[in-house]
Amino acid sequence: MSSSEKQLKRKTLKLSHPNPLFEKWLQELRDEAASRNSDTQYAFAKALQSLKKYPLPLKTGKECLILENFGTRICLLLDRKLADYKNSHPGIDLDTAVSLEPSSDNEVEASTKKKPKTKYEKTKSPKKSSKLYIPTLRSASYAVLVALNQHLKGAGPPGEMTKDELQKAAQPLCDTSMFKPLPNSHYSGWSCVGQLVNKQLVKRQGNPHRYSLTESGIDLAEKLPIVNEESSLCIPNISSPPKLTNHPRIRNKNKRCTTKSPQKTIEKEVERPIGIPQSFIPPETEEIPSDHCLTQNSESTSSQWEEVIFPPGSFQTILLIDTQEIHKGDELVKALEAQGTILEIRKLKVGDFAWVSRNGAGQELMLPFIVERKRLDDLASSIKDGRFHEQKFRMKQCGLPHCMYLVESHGQRQYSLPTSTLLQAAANTQFIDRFAVKYTANSHETVMYLATFTKVISRKFSNKTLLGCKKNMLPTFDIQDDCISLISFMEFNKTSGKTRKYSVKEMFIKQLVQLRGLSVEKALAIVERYPCPRSLITAFQNGANEKLLADIPVGNLNRKIGPVISKAVYELYNKSILS
Repeated sequence: MSSSEKQLKRKTLKLSHPNPLFEKWLQELRDEAASRNSDTQYAFAKALQSLKKYPLPLKTGKECLILENFGTRICLLLDRKLADYKNSHPGIDLDTAVSLEPSSDNEVEASTKKKPKTKYEKTKSPKKSSKLYIPTLRSASYAVLVALNQHLKGAGPPGEMTKDELQKAAQPLCDTSMFKPLPNSHYSGWSCVGQLVNKQLVKRQGNPHRYSLTESGIDLAEKLPIVNEESSLCIPNISSPPKLTNHPRIRNKNKRCTTKSPQKTIEKEVERPIGIPQSFIPPETEEIPSDHCLTQNSESTSSQWEEVIFPPGSFQTILLIDTQEIHKGDELVKALEAQGTILEIRKLKVGDFAWVSRNGAGQELMLPFIVERKRLDDLASSIKDGRFHEQKFRMKQCGLPHCMYLVESHGQRQYSLPTSTLLQAAANTQFIDRFAVKYTANSHETVMYLATFTKVISRKFSNKTLLGCKKNMLPTFDIQDDCISLISFMEFNKTSGKTRKYSVKEMFIKQLVQLRGLSVEKALAIVERYPCPRSLITAFQNGANEKLLADIPVGNLNRKIGPVISKAVYELYNKSILS
């Protein structure tokens, strides 16, 4: 046997990447989903991992159904990309687009030198898509394009930036971290740059790399709107309801409340798109003597109140985090501190996050916002065990007028209740209970929202005069006022506990909301007409039927309570055995 024959027998070829195109497309889909903070990034990553383990070539996306973690949707996406690839590369033999790896270690170097380039390897230019690529607002891709375009305008051509410069410039423009990987992922917002280079929107050259916009990138960046950190923020509507009139305002007879800037500046500021409407000045107000103001250490039963006044600029805003939010570790605290957020961990009797203003003397007043954070699995549990309605009731009674529900997803798809039920509960919280509802895709988005919201309200209140006030004397909150009346942290925590003494009316409301379909707003409407169970039972005993409550108006839209709930309340107080 000749030496040449021996060499041929010894030389076996293995498929290193049997499906290079499918791998490449799955990587692109995963990176694009990661730049948008979409949960689909995990599905693409699992599918890519399964594909890399499979040793044989696959000719169509449909054939990938035999692999683990491949569904109909992913296979359909691969088939579409394959059809586009064939159209843009006519005549190419896809069977040859594989990497070859010699089995002999001694022949690796020779093989890499002599191995001819395949047709796939020659075709490195990205396919031209007929669709115009437009990045999502405040995504990582959006931030990179806008940052490079701003630098180009400021510094002039060629407008190049290093990686570090580009990351720092892009970070304020996006909701994704440009430095740290996303939770449960190896990819940060920076991973989108490779996609932008492939789309010929960004140029990457030199060593170390320097980045700049191509002509196409400049054209696209010019069309993108410039969005600051406030404009995409979900801030609750802090207008006062139309029915809340004749509410008193705090007035200090000895001091005049002013701001550092003229009123014209304040009016201009509130016109910015942060969810604060213009028409919420109560039509009628009355003055209250300054002896209703309180100090941090005063008791609620005192007849006289010593004034607590925070002049503009004399206090700092602090984010309060409930101790229950960090029971699994301090990752949340570290992430918020990395964003420059001033925070403290305390036991909050209601809610998970709140904000407090503290002056140099250590006195504290609660800002009028409170947040309840719910992961979807926790939301399902709270609905099943009844905590959901009770928590909303206690938040409405805590003295902070603007309640927010933060609904957080975390990649899981199976819950103890259907997803449609959970979303309906969140929608009811927004439109019936009048809470502000914010949806986040993961814990990172939650951190970015809280950090940005803290910065916004810190700026908004920095030029206000803050006044301490008793909870039962709070006037209607108006962001346009120069003076804002707030309760102390001590009174907030004292009156929000589960063990505090409830009035008959409050216990009546807590009892009513246990009925299925009876929201806090409907319970308040019933109690407004019948302030205690005895008055309602007396009305039933005087001949009223089960439709007694059906026509009672609810909320600002004056919707009726309806016959179903009216019947349920009737049976609760008139039947010994409930159906």
